[in-house]
Amino acid sequence: MSKKLETVKFILKENAKPLILSLLWLAFLISIVVFLVLRFTRPSPRSSPKVSSFEECAQIKDSRIQESYPERCITRDGLSFTRQLSAEEKQNLLPPSGFQE
Repeated sequence: MSKKLETVKFILKENAKPLILSLLWLAFLISIVVFLVLRFTRPSPRSSPKVSSFEECAQIKDSRIQESYPERCITRDGLSFTRQLSAEEKQNLLPPSGFQE
């Protein structure tokens, strides 16, 4: 048994430097793979322009305008802006003055 143990010790002693270098390379490659996986699977925060009104939202390329009345604009971040109705448009939404249900 001691002969086998001596043989293993000899092999490890002779191959220690290449073994350590191989393990370092392996750790380095694993680190790169983990970095790349985290980098490309995590949603990256995109800097979107600051929007504070329907008109600004409508000018942004990635925003969506909902076909409702009044229209709503939704940014890619999920912010929603509703178009302000003019006084005339608001007046047109009211029922006629003589209307009864």
